[in-house]
Amino acid sequence: MTEPLPEPPPAVTDGQREQTAQEIADALIAAVNKALPETPWRHDVTPPQGGSPPPVAQPGTPPMTPRETQIGRVALYSGAGVSLPILSGAVFMVATEHANPDVIAWCAVGITALAALAAAVGYAIKRLVAAAPPPEVHNHIDGDLYQDQRNIHSRTSGVWAKSINEQ
Repeated sequence: MTEPLPEPPPAVTDGQREQTAQEIADALIAAVNKALPETPWRHDVTPPQGGSPPPVAQPGTPPMTPRETQIGRVALYSGAGVSLPILSGAVFMVATEHANPDVIAWCAVGITALAALAAAVGYAIKRLVAAAPPPEVHNHIDGDLYQDQRNIHSRTSGVWAKSINEQ
């Protein structure tokens, strides 16, 4: 029922260890030599010139002006806000198996009016925030205060720009 323990592996001598390391090093050198190209860099070929590389189109949204970005966001958010009422109305009509053209027209007009109202309110808030006066800043300093009152008159002239700062 019980099996005897396996025999321990034979001890490795230093000579065998060095031989194994040498075999691994030789295999590594052979693999590197195989991976390297046969001919090194040719000096008769001119290397590529410096300078800026041409622009490469990046994945994702193409670059846009801030105005185009704002229009795109408004369209995206308006579509997201309008899709839920339209979807719920479609589900309601399918569930009741009745579609009244007058009700559908009023729903479409109501959703459009709601979107226009939201856009107008957003535009009005944006204008109010832009027209608000900047906040007043009052600095109160206790103790001694040194304020530099010098005026520097700077004049730069000549072929080699020589700056002369006079007080």
